[in-house]
Amino acid sequence: MTPARVIAFLSDVRACARWAETDPDTFTLEGHPDDDHLFHLAIAAQVDFLVTWETRILALDSADSLEGTRLRALVPQLRVLNPPAFLHALANLEAAQ
Repeated sequence: MTPARVIAFLSDVRACARWAETDPDTFTLEGHPDDDHLFHLAIAAQVDFLVTWETRILALDSADSLEGTRLRALVPQLRVLNPPAFLHALANLEAAQ
């Protein structure tokens, strides 16, 4: 990637980004406190998607997950997806518009 493309990319990211203050005591994934910052940000920003390859985090999207149920109580619209599933979801959103 050239420096010009990096600058253009970061400019696009800034145009779409929003700042969110987090509450450090909002949600903890049992046994994995190193991931808490991701959940705190997702809750504070009320995001639609959390994208990861981490299987323990992906498991939160399951209706059978008690921790996922706790997380969805805080962010009802949240979907936890791997990158290919996220791209598929985005394509479906674009097709629906």
